[in-house]
Amino acid sequence: MNEAIIRINNIPVYGFGLLAVIAYLWGSFIFFKKANESHFENRSILDSVVLSAFWGFIIGRIVFAILNIGMFWNHLPRLFLLTNYPGLDRFGVILGIAFGLWLCLRKIKVKFMDWFDLTTLGISAGTAIFLAGLAILAFMWQYIVLALIYLLVFIYFWNVEERYRTFAWYRNNKTS
Repeated sequence: MNEAIIRINNIPVYGFGLLAVIAYLWGSFIFFKKANESHFENRSILDSVVLSAFWGFIIGRIVFAILNIGMFWNHLPRLFLLTNYPGLDRFGVILGIAFGLWLCLRKIKVKFMDWFDLTTLGISAGTAIFLAGLAILAFMWQYIVLALIYLLVFIYFWNVEERYRTFAWYRNNKTS
């Protein structure tokens, strides 16, 4: 799975990295589309996409290094050798996305939950695409099942997103 699937001159393109980029672009597109429909400012939307991706990668890598401390303990430069020691922790990435979103939103003083609701749509869409691609690269049926589950979660979030914002329990001091 961590083999070069395409070579452009002497530059190898690895399957995992390609899937991560495609999933990021798809999730960012979904987030941008829904945030634009909610009349958020384009500059703030794009800032939050870039900051969330940056901090998602950094914190995901740090959490991966902490969880695999034996591999990185006396060899801290291995943290930067992404091709020799690949890995990100998915929960660290989600935590980093939330942190990057919080950093961006504290400057413009808006409610975090309004934005994180839309971010979950992007995360679920990107995860579904990532797992579908992983099923193709790894030839494992388990990834197909996971991709279908995440696709169903994404469809559910997409359908319920406009309706649940009108519920009294949601509007009670949680959103503007």
